[in-house]
Amino acid sequence: MQRYFGGKDQSCARSIARDFSLHLIPFYANDPESCELLPSEPKLLGDDDWWCERLLRKGVPVGEIAFLVEVLVPDPTERLSAEEIIRSGYLDEPELG
Repeated sequence: MQRYFGGKDQSCARSIARDFSLHLIPFYANDPESCELLPSEPKLLGDDDWWCERLLRKGVPVGEIAFLVEVLVPDPTERLSAEEIIRSGYLDEPELG
């Protein structure tokens, strides 16, 4: 895999682990295989480090960020299913008029 991505896959995995504080989520912290992928000394995040704060600064509407927060719950046992996302109505096309 590294041959194709040049190590970027590991960099992406580390960023996701940091952005979502996966070391604090029992689903990952208690899984030996996941623990190998988590940073050994997670960096404490400041207010400017949270991905949702970065989106706000870029002008993404609060409602859209709230939707992302709902669908990007790191623990798959607590995350919305695809069916729940579709039923939420968020993905419906806005009415033209």
